[in-house]
Amino acid sequence: MVGELGRYSKKDALWSQMNSIINEHAKGDQYMSVIKTDDFIDKGDAVHFNSESQRLLGKRYAEAFLKTIKK
Repeated sequence: MVGELGRYSKKDALWSQMNSIINEHAKGDQYMSVIKTDDFIDKGDAVHFNSESQRLLGKRYAEAFLKTIKK
């Protein structure tokens, strides 16, 4: 499992490119899950997720993990 980078960076082109690489790689790996973060909010520094987004990230990781063990 891998989480995307936030969509609010001041270097958005680089971060978008990295998210594209993450998602493209995941297409070729049946054991890889990508955790979407496009609706997350930064904590005001344009780098880190705020507390609410971090909790949501944890929930999404847990959901992705549970899907893998049910296969």
